[in-house]
Amino acid sequence: MKKLAIALAICLAVTSCFNRQKSKNEEPAKSEAELMAEAVVKIQLDSIAEEIGKLQPVGLVEGIKNGEVILTDSEKAVKPDYLADPAYAKNLQTLAQKYRAVAILGVDSEVAKLYDMPTADYDAALKKLYADINDPAIKEFNESKTLQVALEKCYDTAKANKREYFFWEAATAALVEQAYIASRNIDKFIVAFDDKSASDFSYNVILLTAAIDRLASLNAEYVKLNESLKPLYKINALNLDEFRAQLESVKDELVPARQALME
Repeated sequence: MKKLAIALAICLAVTSCFNRQKSKNEEPAKSEAELMAEAVVKIQLDSIAEEIGKLQPVGLVEGIKNGEVILTDSEKAVKPDYLADPAYAKNLQTLAQKYRAVAILGVDSEVAKLYDMPTADYDAALKKLYADINDPAIKEFNESKTLQVALEKCYDTAKANKREYFFWEAATAALVEQAYIASRNIDKFIVAFDDKSASDFSYNVILLTAAIDRLASLNAEYVKLNESLKPLYKINALNLDEFRAQLESVKDELVPARQALME
């Protein structure tokens, strides 16, 4: 059975999270069936959260931080042209946009370090985003080398602060960005995976896409996230060879999916 690599499970706040910017007078009354459907999803997501605590997250960023991806001097000389420009975060207005930006720039910053590229602009952009978001857990999620502990803290903080929706934003953006980066240079970045971690990453994709799809069917706010994950629906690898082939097959589709998350 495949296992979870990196995912953030969210417990739906039935009465407050979905329509947090609307007054009670503007909210249409929910039927008993709708409330029951949301409660079922809440139970399912809590179950995913429990599973997170049992598994060791793996992925491209972990591979870079752990020194599994090594570049020669000649490889470092060819700088990647596919990383996000940190300046794009200056014009973001909503919390959802900023949570996605933190995840995207956090991933890209690690890749920039790998290539010995300057990261001052990434650091400055992330510092401002952290201040705007005012959520210490998301900063720890990006910076911690013990990602599993950070994941658990982030999940607990999200529940306590009723920011579950924004965590889905960050989780989706982080997953898509890692897949996008890996697809840009598969031969080099595939070394961050072996048969088990490729299967683990795939299991993460399966769980996250299934959860977002269920949430999108209940609330329109999740539709954009669901669309951005569609290219990853094809990722269900059991081993490294399957993962490489599937990543190659969705390479072009990941470009517009990633762009949508940056808007």
